[in-house]
Amino acid sequence: MRGTPLYKDIDISTIRFDTLKEEIREKSFTGFMKLTYWEAEDYLFYLRGREVAGIRYLSDGAGNRIEVEGYKAYQERGFLSLYTTSPIEVFAFLECLKDRISPYNFITYGHELIAPIQLSHADPNKVLENIRFMQMHGYMIICEEAGLGPLIAFSGGEPVFISGKNWSKGATLQVESSNAYMAVFQTEPEFVNFLASLDSLKRVGGVKGGNLQDIKELIKKYGTSYLLVEIFLTEGMRFFSLMKGNYVIFKALNRLGHIEKETAHLPQGAVPLINLYTLEMNTDLRPINVHFSLSVRETSFVASTTLSSIRNAFVEEIGPIGVAVWKKVFEKMGLAPDRLPEDKLPEFIQRLAEEIPDEKHSKRFIEKTRRWLT
Repeated sequence: MRGTPLYKDIDISTIRFDTLKEEIREKSFTGFMKLTYWEAEDYLFYLRGREVAGIRYLSDGAGNRIEVEGYKAYQERGFLSLYTTSPIEVFAFLECLKDRISPYNFITYGHELIAPIQLSHADPNKVLENIRFMQMHGYMIICEEAGLGPLIAFSGGEPVFISGKNWSKGATLQVESSNAYMAVFQTEPEFVNFLASLDSLKRVGGVKGGNLQDIKELIKKYGTSYLLVEIFLTEGMRFFSLMKGNYVIFKALNRLGHIEKETAHLPQGAVPLINLYTLEMNTDLRPINVHFSLSVRETSFVASTTLSSIRNAFVEEIGPIGVAVWKKVFEKMGLAPDRLPEDKLPEFIQRLAEEIPDEKHSKRFIEKTRRWLT
């Protein structure tokens, strides 16, 4: 997994995890925390300040999901690093944990022409023009607030495939620019054909705990077909190899959502699941029309009467200090006083509840404001 380090190799014994997690939440941090111990590595992933998933790799290569919320250090000695990434890379990691195969399993494969950039800073329609001028083979991936959006594949500079629907005649893609990211990767032409053919995948064999000889026998059986070999190495790590006969068209190791062009190494003592798929390679890709329609979301704010009701309920439960704490919560969320976006209302109420030290009063505040939490 790649990322820009904010902190690197800090002694865990010096870290106050409670304040670090508060900083992650307040700054709407997107990225991952890496904790390195003598016999393990933990990766904790965050999206806009929220914990989303975690993986632990032991020294023998085995990987297991771990609980991110309420995480405590695995051992007393070790080192902590914190890396910021784009939402694209976090969503790609979440995609690699799913069983199904989709174009999203191969995000970051190829040469990165445009690193993930927010669409408020770039015009994707201009990028389409440049791709056409370069006669590029590859793909563009869009990530929106809710997750990975359309993946557009290009052959000779022309859009030929859009994931998700049958876009045979093209599409105008509606994107809210302030919360969307884009990245572009250049690949070999065969990879584009592969992306456009994934809906024809058909599982024809599988081996639990198999070895290379088992794979060779399966491949020999379907010798003239295009074959995709998938090996589940461990949690967060899958190996793919596209073959025709004995010829390997491409191979890719998906590790924590990042593609590495290397051969898979089975963890010691691992019992991998190996699947074999046939697919009908689409070699007749036709250009389609693609255009982006960008919009900027207008922020709606919570009515002053609603805020007044919530503030009164809060002061009733926490006492006179509530007025000062109320202002502090706005500051912590990076908001102007009494200017609360509607989509931030549930988080705001939850943060207020956390400021009430008495659990009984905190729960009573939640009950008083429950109608605004849904």
